[in-house]
Amino acid sequence: MPVWSDMNGFPEGGFPVLANDNDMICLNQLYLNPLKTNQYIIDVLGNNRLAGALTIAGALSGCAGIAAGGAITGATTIAANNTVTLSSATAPLTISGASAVVNMSGENANILMSGLNSSIGTILQKVKKIFAKSLFLDERPMVGDTPVALISDLIIQSYERHIQISAMADGKVANQPTPEDFFTAGGLQFASAGSEYAYCQWEIPQDWNGGDIYFEIDWMPDSGGISGTDAVRWTIEYRAIAEGEAINNGTSVTLDNGAGGDTTDYAQYVTKHTRVTLAYNDANQPLTKQDHVYFKISRDTSVANDFAGTVTVLAYEIIYNSVGIPTN
Repeated sequence: MPVWSDMNGFPEGGFPVLANDNDMICLNQLYLNPLKTNQYIIDVLGNNRLAGALTIAGALSGCAGIAAGGAITGATTIAANNTVTLSSATAPLTISGASAVVNMSGENANILMSGLNSSIGTILQKVKKIFAKSLFLDERPMVGDTPVALISDLIIQSYERHIQISAMADGKVANQPTPEDFFTAGGLQFASAGSEYAYCQWEIPQDWNGGDIYFEIDWMPDSGGISGTDAVRWTIEYRAIAEGEAINNGTSVTLDNGAGGDTTDYAQYVTKHTRVTLAYNDANQPLTKQDHVYFKISRDTSVANDFAGTVTVLAYEIIYNSVGIPTN
């Protein structure tokens, strides 16, 4: 096993050729002693090669290409004007520092991994297949106990989603409001006396973020304007029913727009949005994805200073925070 040392001097012509895996060069004080820097020049411009490992304490720079069949370790910097090639089929590029960074600052800089089983290539192939198969966040495949990320996880930010439910599809239920139309709008007209009920239902989708959900009644006074102490009070009763549960499961929750109702002045045909909040963790009706929420809407005509005219519900609106691609 030849051992070359800068203490003994290199042969004329520069860097020696090491042919065997165990051959080595001991540079010793080449960079520590300025005098020796001028005496010995390591020439790597030819076909000189290392069959074993090259361990560098400082920086390796100025090379057109670095072809390593083994390991390059301990380098602070590898600066290559052209390419750095790891020729072994399993050769890793390992960056182990706690704050290690792969920095690509060039305009067209890129990490290219063309093999199907390369790390980034494998991730992209899996995501492609998963995305084609399913967009449901709760139906993603698992790797051990970890759900595989979907395209929807990567590109969709949380946003407020609004769902409109028409109030015109009234059906033929008992004590229902009167279907009416006004100009280009239609809805259910509630009288100023008696008890009338309208109904709708909605399924909580997979993209719901798990927080509170808002239910709004879009309505207007149609017989005349509301002014002074006139009040309109709405009540909304609901249940959140899972697949397989009876529709009367649990104690229903009743919400309203205040004990005194809404006393804001509204001119005839001016729309108003009355909002109530469905608590995600309500003790009687907690909300869960894929629950069907059944709503019963009524006007409380017994409220003090009840508006003497008729009001029409044009639509219902459900508002929630979505964290994925909508599923319904």
